Amino acid sequence: MKKIAILLSSAALLMTGTFRSQDLLIEKDIENHRDHESECKIERLSHWDGFEITVNWLGDQKGNNAQLPLWMEQDLGKSIGFRINGAEKKFAVHKNGSGFLTGLGLGMDSYAWRKNISLSFNNTAAPDSLVGVFHQDVDFHKNELHVWKLYAPVMFEWNIGKSEKRHFHIAAGVLGNWRFASSAKQEYTNAQGDFEVKNTNSFGMKTFSADLMVRAGIGRHTFFVTMPTAPLFKPHVTQPVYSFTAGFSLIPFDSDEHFEKRKEKLKERWKI
Repeated sequence: MKKIAILLSSAALLMTGTFRSQDLLIEKDIENHRDHESECKIERLSHWDGFEITVNWLGDQKGNNAQLPLWMEQDLGKSIGFRINGAEKKFAVHKNGSGFLTGLGLGMDSYAWRKNISLSFNNTAAPDSLVGVFHQDVDFHKNELHVWKLYAPVMFEWNIGKSEKRHFHIAAGVLGNWRFASSAKQEYTNAQGDFEVKNTNSFGMKTFSADLMVRAGIGRHTFFVTMPTAPLFKPHVTQPVYSFTAGFSLIPFDSDEHFEKRKEKLKERWKI
């Protein structure tokens, strides 16, 4: 009986060890599969698409606004724009996702004036001219220039780190711009009452331009700045004025993998 008991115990221990070894192999396979999936996602990962908030300001070639005309003094707290980057394409050259990046975006740059002025653009005589006309006894509630653009970046992006959520990224390159619409919007009060005025005009701005762009961040969150390569307005319209932008990604647009992962988490949480 003792021999039988010893044999049965040995068999049980052997089977337990075998099953444990199989469990460890399965867990290792699952872990390797997850690591492979993570590497694949990192390789495809880019940081262009999303909803972005921007601050826009005018200055000389170095970004200093002290030498600009007095009427161009801005209210930076109201010079807030946005961008919607809805398409992107990554050409990875490394397994961590570093590579060339391009895409498309739509946005509006906003310039709010601090002075009580209206923009006066004269293109009936050569050369074209843009000036600010000062108004007395007028209380402006809104006095802004809105510039609508399509954007297309050509950049190289470096990814540092293997975690999809906690990795550092930095990108540098050129941002092409197509200005397809612009307008001055004013809301003001004077002795005659309250008024809202919208003046759609080019105001002598260039249609096409290119900026230098640098983007950097952690995970899906990105901060960026753009520096112009040429003045905002056409020659002789006004003195050379350059447009600068700084902003951050407020709502990154998740990829299909991100969406599916969040959907499964919601199902699990709410027992759907």
